[in-house]
Amino acid sequence: MLRTLPKALAACAGVVALTAISSCGERPGQVDVAASAAPVSSAPETVREVLYGCNSGREIAARYLSGGGQASRVELLIDGEAYGLLSVPVASGALYVTEEGRSPGRGLHWHTQGLDAALTETLAGEPATTAGVPVDSCSEQPQSHAEAE
Repeated sequence: MLRTLPKALAACAGVVALTAISSCGERPGQVDVAASAAPVSSAPETVREVLYGCNSGREIAARYLSGGGQASRVELLIDGEAYGLLSVPVASGALYVTEEGRSPGRGLHWHTQGLDAALTETLAGEPATTAGVPVDSCSEQPQSHAEAE
């Protein structure tokens, strides 16, 4: 959708999508990121917002949060639904997981490396390192990110 709009409108659409993450309601069984995140430091929380274009044609808005006494996490807006995922250790890039995803009994993994990201689904309860079933491959949209403290 954003690829066909003029740049000014595309930027506005991206901001609307990123802003919508914090206004969407939680899905049943969704990880409560604030309640379940383990404290890591007392540094102020930083926020990085990114809009991804995916191979399927969908767009995924991501809001990366770190610091503020909590573990790193990401809030994703996928097809109008918000999901909270927690960071887990991984050999390369960054991996965020939740046990309850787009459908009951299915978890979500969001693995980023450089400008690329992969969305996969797993069976709930599988180890965080399980590869899962690919859902979509995505790339950061140019000039789509903002950072704040």
